[in-house]
Parts: sequence; structure tokens; C-alpha cells
Amino acid sequence: MRCSLGRVAVLVLFALLGQLEAQTAPIALLHQFNGGADDGWEPDAGVTQSDSTLFGTTVSGGDFDRGTAYSVSTNGSGFLLLHDFMGGDSDGRTLWAT
Repeated sequence: MRCSLGRVAVLVLFALLGQLEAQTAPIALLHQFNGGADDGWEPDAGVTQSDSTLFGTTVSGGDFDRGTAYSVSTNGSGFLLLHDFMGGDSDGRTLWAT
């Protein structure tokens, strides 16, 4: 499932019984991105779902303020930063895709 988030600082899930049902589904706040070293900022790319886990990226935030990769459960628990991008030749930065 992909959910385009635009330039917002929150991750929301439009889900009903595991199906994308944007017209009738409840909206749940799964994580609020606050930026800084321990969090991402600007989750512009959307998410990819694997079982009950969502994976995504942010444009900025993290240790180097170059973006992050994260995961969170579909019920909002277990938010985890998977990678802090540092840019340069050996790493990505300012990600616009999942």
C-alpha cells in the first residue's frame, strides 16, 4: 500500500481491514515527526507496507539532517529509525522516494 503524504510532518494511515479505502477509512496518527537527531522531518515520499509494518523515508532530520529511513507498525507502535543519511559519495541524502 502507498499513501502519498505531501509536505506534512505527520504520518497517517488510511486503512480499513488492511485495504486502502480512502473514502470510508478512519484516519489514525501513527507518528508525529519532530525533526532533530532522533527523528525525521518531511515524510514526503509515502510508505511501503510489508505485513503489519510500514517503511518510509524523510527528506531531512536525523543525525546529519540529510533524511532518515524509518519503520512503524500499522497500529502506530514500534517507531524505529533504520538509517540516518549523511550525504556525500557513500550515502544518500534528501530522499523523495521510499
